[in-house]
Amino acid sequence: MRDKRNIAFFLSAALCAPLTAAGDGFESDFLEPVSIKAKPCVELYLPLAGMNFERAAAQLDRAREMGVGCALLTVGTADVKTWELLADLMAHARENGLELGLRDFFVAPEEDVALPRLRHLTWGAYPVQGPSEIGTNFFPSVFCDDGAFRRLTCLAMPEADSGGQSFKPLDISGGGSITTGGWQLVRFGTVEMDPPVPDYFVDMLLARHVNRWLSECQSRLSSGYGRTVRWYQISMPTRRELVWTEDLPAEFLKLSGLGLERHLPALAGFKVGGEAVTEHVRRQSARAVRALWRERIGKTVDELVYAAGLDAGISVDQTPLDPEEVAMYFRLPMIICSRDEASAQANRRASGGARAMGRRLVTGRLAPADEVRTPAEAILPFPWKRAADRLLAEGATRLLLDTGGIVPEGTDFAEMRELCRYLHRCQTLLNKGEPVADMLVWAEALPSVLEGYSFDCANDEMLAAAFFEDRCVCFDSERSYRHVAVTAAVLRQDGAEKLVRRLASNGVRVWLVPAGAAGEKEAFGVFGQGRGTDAIRLLRDGAEGLPAMDFRWASEVKGMALDFVHRRTEGHEIYFVVNAGEAAGPVTCVFRDTGKGVAARWDPVKGEIGLLAGNARRQSDGSVSADFFMEPFDACFIVFER
Repeated sequence: MRDKRNIAFFLSAALCAPLTAAGDGFESDFLEPVSIKAKPCVELYLPLAGMNFERAAAQLDRAREMGVGCALLTVGTADVKTWELLADLMAHARENGLELGLRDFFVAPEEDVALPRLRHLTWGAYPVQGPSEIGTNFFPSVFCDDGAFRRLTCLAMPEADSGGQSFKPLDISGGGSITTGGWQLVRFGTVEMDPPVPDYFVDMLLARHVNRWLSECQSRLSSGYGRTVRWYQISMPTRRELVWTEDLPAEFLKLSGLGLERHLPALAGFKVGGEAVTEHVRRQSARAVRALWRERIGKTVDELVYAAGLDAGISVDQTPLDPEEVAMYFRLPMIICSRDEASAQANRRASGGARAMGRRLVTGRLAPADEVRTPAEAILPFPWKRAADRLLAEGATRLLLDTGGIVPEGTDFAEMRELCRYLHRCQTLLNKGEPVADMLVWAEALPSVLEGYSFDCANDEMLAAAFFEDRCVCFDSERSYRHVAVTAAVLRQDGAEKLVRRLASNGVRVWLVPAGAAGEKEAFGVFGQGRGTDAIRLLRDGAEGLPAMDFRWASEVKGMALDFVHRRTEGHEIYFVVNAGEAAGPVTCVFRDTGKGVAARWDPVKGEIGLLAGNARRQSDGSVSADFFMEPFDACFIVFER
């Protein structure tokens, strides 16, 4: 067989052959990329005061010169002048080969005034000693206590060491008395978010707004709507906000059977009633917000926008959903630069969910001004490379540059242009072919044992909506999976055991992934008997039927940390390999899917291609081991012809 011959023969033959032997323009697309869709985006602000066509068009021209292919325009409330400016800019962008996106805005000043604003929960605490009478005018202050504050309730809560006989909150909104001991008087209320955010949770408000927005855009921007203007970006509060909607108490009651106001201390961090009660209340509150978001926002925006010829996008951190579920409702999910392992995990889960839903683009938002360069990054060819590589490795396929609303000047412009050239090459390859995924992962935290695998992600909502075919779990995106990996943490969710048994009974191989969590043995133990349990197995090295890892690496140098992305086209296997560590040194990488086995290193910084001649070896299992050197925060593509 050809793949068992001496690899040196093929390497030497390949060295004598032109790199474009495939004849499909694959290499030339990388060396001199021209695709607009593979270029990065930039966000531009158009303030109402002092902005005219000449200034705005100059910004678009500079953005194009910098190397972007799309601009996301952010405006305030649209008046006649704004609509005229947008129409002129759309025509200018079309003539110069740029695409445009529009961030959600009020289509008229009257709408801005009329829309209700979203509110969030706030509270203030005041210590007192009992016994005493509490009058209705004796309230502690609250955070942001001003005219925007709306009172919900006032509760008296005994301190843990007070020695009081009651450990239940007392409602003293209308006055009352407290017994001996230490107490906390806590007044709960809501205030508007700062800056203000429209309350799209109210009834059908979002549907009415989006319909009006689309109608205005189609009529006023008709010559390029859906062609030059392609993208609608909606903004919401971050998931860290404790949002308070009109229907939240009713939804909480429906889900939990409890009154929300008397359990507000749990949301404020007071563990009244014990750990179990506090955790239950917080979970049910989160479920209530998710349920309202799905019905009022998620199931509204994308269908309306897509039917009108645009794609809808949202930042993953601006929804209350699990990261992977966002792509069910938005065709353009956006991830932001990770600052810690938790945010990196959220990005990977969101990107994995987007792939499962068949989303071709996952936008990564890079804000250069927010990035702090370390001394080790001084040797990099341009700033922000490390942050860009991190976003690409976590699943982004196109980056949006937030440069403060304007195109930078001077040195920053030159460095940003180098970044855009680099991203253009990377995104050209990352947008080719299909992402490889041997399994689907359902986990709240991705276990380290899966680091060598290419996988997509799902949560319970996505799995419940899936169907089965040929012993695989399938989605409408035509992505299908023979293997599903689950962790003990998700098995504690309502209905999780039933869902896992449903997967197994339909022939899907379910892998229970150990992560060392408390109660893991008990969670896995429930699958010891019953229908379909022969398809449920513990994931461990050498387990029968377990797919081989896509990518493995080793180095004797401490401080290196390699990550990878795997793509496949009809003619190539593409691996994007990133060194996330600040150490440099030789590495040995093993690639599972290698086609003809001739490894080439593609450098996206220099735009160069070189074969790894003499440094690649075919293994007995068909994989290829390759040795090469990686600089600190280095990144490259390893490409095999199939």
